Amino acid sequence: MNDILGHALAKQTLAQAVARDRVHHAYLFTGPEGVGKRRVAYALVARLFCTATTPAAAGDACGVCRSCRRVFETPTWYDAKSPFLAKDDAPEISPRHPDLLTLVAHGNFIKIEQVREVLRIVPFQPVEAPQRVVIIDGAHDLNDAAANALLKTLEEPPARTRFILITSQPSNLLVTIRSRCQRVAFGRLSDTDLASILTSRGADPALAAAAIPLAEGSARAAIDLLDDPLIKVWEPLAQRLLEATSGPAVHELAAALAELPQRDAIFDRIARLVRDALLLRTGTGQRLFHESLRPALSTWATARPAEAILHRLALVEDTRLTTRTFNIAPRLAFERLLLAICSPAGSELARPLFVRRDIL
Repeated sequence: MNDILGHALAKQTLAQAVARDRVHHAYLFTGPEGVGKRRVAYALVARLFCTATTPAAAGDACGVCRSCRRVFETPTWYDAKSPFLAKDDAPEISPRHPDLLTLVAHGNFIKIEQVREVLRIVPFQPVEAPQRVVIIDGAHDLNDAAANALLKTLEEPPARTRFILITSQPSNLLVTIRSRCQRVAFGRLSDTDLASILTSRGADPALAAAAIPLAEGSARAAIDLLDDPLIKVWEPLAQRLLEATSGPAVHELAAALAELPQRDAIFDRIARLVRDALLLRTGTGQRLFHESLRPALSTWATARPAEAILHRLALVEDTRLTTRTFNIAPRLAFERLLLAICSPAGSELARPLFVRRDIL
C-alpha cells in the first residue's frame, strides 16, 4: 500500500480499518479511471492475506510472503485476459490465489451467471486465507439481474467474505447497493505523482511534460499518451493554429490535420486549446492543458471577447457531431472549422455547419 502514489486519505482509512480489525464487509472504491483504485484494492487484499508476523510497515503487507506474491500476481493474470477469464460460465477464481475472486465484464456486462457462480462459492469457508475477498472491477457494468442478485448477498454478507466494488461511474449502480457499501473516494493524481510514474517507465522528459496536462490526473491516460502519435506532433500544429491569420495558412494546417489518425482525438485537442484561451480571457487562473503555449494563447485570447471564444468552442463540437453523422471529407471539415476559429473578432456568427443545426 505504501508503494502506491497518491490517495493518502483513502490508504489511511483502509490501513486503520485493518489495524483495528474493523474491515467493512463491502467497500465501494470510486474515482476517475486510471488513478489506482484497482492497485489499492489488491494491496488491501494482500494485507488481509499476508502471513508475515512482522509486516514491512505498520498496517501494510510484507510483499514477499507466499500469499502476498500470489495476490500481486493476480492483476497480471487479469490484465492478460486469459481464456480462463473469457469463458462466460467460468468461476471467477484467480488461478493464483483460491480466496481471491475477481468479477469483470464478459462482453458489455457483468452477467448474472457470473454473480451466481461467485455467490455459490462465498458461503463456504476460505481455503487458505483468514477471509475471502471478491473484487468487482467495473461494478457499473453489472446488469440489472446481476446487481439484484449481488444485493441480496450484500444485505446478509457471509461472515468471512469481503467485497470491493470498483467504479468510475457510481451513479450507474443501484442506490441500494451503494447504501450497503462503505465508500472510499479516490481523486486525480498530482502532476508530481504522474511525473514519477512516467519517469519510472523511462519516458522521455519532454514527452512526459506534454502528456501530464492532457492526462487529467490519470496514470493510465498518461501512460497511453506516451504511445499516442498525435502528442508528438500536436504542439507545433497548435502553435500554427494560434498564429494563422490567412486562408492559405489555414488550408495547409487543415490538410496536415486530415492526414493524421485518431480524428476524434484531434477534435478533443482543438477543444482543449480553445478552452485554454477561454480560461486566459476570463482570468480564472486554472491550469492550462497547453501550458507551454501560454504566450501564444494569451495573444490569441486577448484579440477576442469571451463570448467569441465560447462560440468557437461550440463550433468544435458542432463539427465533431456533423462528421460523425455524415460522410464528410476530413479536410473539408477541418478547413471550415479552422477558418471559423481563426476568423477575427466580429466574425463570431460564422458557423461551419453542413446542415441546419436544428435537425441534428
